[in-house]
Amino acid sequence: MNTHVSRRSIFGASASLAAMAMPPVAAAQTAPTVDVAMAVSPELLRLKAAYDDENRKWKPFGDRLAEAETRYFDSKPPKPEWLSPPRLTNEEIVKMLEARLKGGDNADYPRKAEIEATTRENKAREEAWRQACDRAQRTSGLDKALRAEKRLSGRRHRAGEKVMCFPARSLQDMELKLRVQREFFYNDFQHVLAKDIRRLAKAQRALQVAQACCKQG
Repeated sequence: MNTHVSRRSIFGASASLAAMAMPPVAAAQTAPTVDVAMAVSPELLRLKAAYDDENRKWKPFGDRLAEAETRYFDSKPPKPEWLSPPRLTNEEIVKMLEARLKGGDNADYPRKAEIEATTRENKAREEAWRQACDRAQRTSGLDKALRAEKRLSGRRHRAGEKVMCFPARSLQDMELKLRVQREFFYNDFQHVLAKDIRRLAKAQRALQVAQACCKQG
């Protein structure tokens, strides 16, 4: 069955289904006139305006975040050089494994003190490096910029979700939702758009049945 939705003949789903349930004459009298330039639903326009507002607030943060990241990487210290553990002979490795199997971490084995000292020094170097990175993130403004971007991005996403989840009642509604999807949501909400298409196609079929009944009457 052809489910193509004609721009010239589609109604909102509720109106079409209501017309389908009425006698032919009543349906003909109450069915709204088809409008080739059917307006977007007022509620959807309100949601889109809210999304546009959040989008305008979020966009400038792309440049601000990039600037903060540049400052951070310019001031971030390089990774420290790690001390290499002592090279053990095969015999020393065997003795170490045997001792650890018997006594666990507290076991004594050749060059244990030297190995443990190297491990402690590497841990201390890593901890100092991480603290320096944290300071660089704060002083560069990256930490603050990331928090602000996350907050604004979340608000923008939630506003966009409301647009995408609004049930489309006309082709104009669909066109608006598709513009928002292309701008930000990419392949998200495909299932919602599929429901919109099925809803509009169902309304179109209901309208065709009602029109056929009117002609027979």
